[in-house]
Amino acid sequence: MILKSEAATVTRSGLLVVNNRDTLLGGAFELGDIFQYTLSYDDAILDADPDPDYGEFVGAITSFTIMPETVRAGIWSPTSSMGSGDVLTETVAAQTWSFSVWADPGFGPAVSGFNPALLSMGFGGLPANGDTGGGQTLGQITGSILGSVSMASSNYVELSFENMTDSHVVNFDLINFHAPEPSRSVLVLAGLMGLVWRRNRP
Repeated sequence: MILKSEAATVTRSGLLVVNNRDTLLGGAFELGDIFQYTLSYDDAILDADPDPDYGEFVGAITSFTIMPETVRAGIWSPTSSMGSGDVLTETVAAQTWSFSVWADPGFGPAVSGFNPALLSMGFGGLPANGDTGGGQTLGQITGSILGSVSMASSNYVELSFENMTDSHVVNFDLINFHAPEPSRSVLVLAGLMGLVWRRNRP
């Protein structure tokens, strides 16, 4: 199997809906609030763990953004990328794939004196990952697996806010995890190409 030598950025995006939150975070997050996220990762990062049941891709996540879709006063509204993070896969875990992103200093507003610290996203019920041990790229192990992610009870998404050793958590339902839709210009180009083909076909 040939290892990739060049980075290939993969981007996924979707919606998250608040389903629970510590009461201290109320006001900034209310049940039913909808947030849009975009996650990018480098699928050429190599597995750092030799165990075929456990894959560790340190620094694979290159950026993560989250912003509110719900419009209301007081909702938590960050203005920049959260930061970078790691991708893990574990064959026997309830969530066989997990993504962890640590907040850069100054990311997003604090809530009641607690700063955004860590976003964790986990997916369960997916096909086997095909890990054979350290040395494979993230892209080789994921293949098309992450295309099977769907809204399910075996998934989780949580965002923690911390102040020293104390933390408070917001939990979300994952609505979707997909590649961004093609831009309008791409759709227009595709339509024009189709029109030309229809005019020129025999």
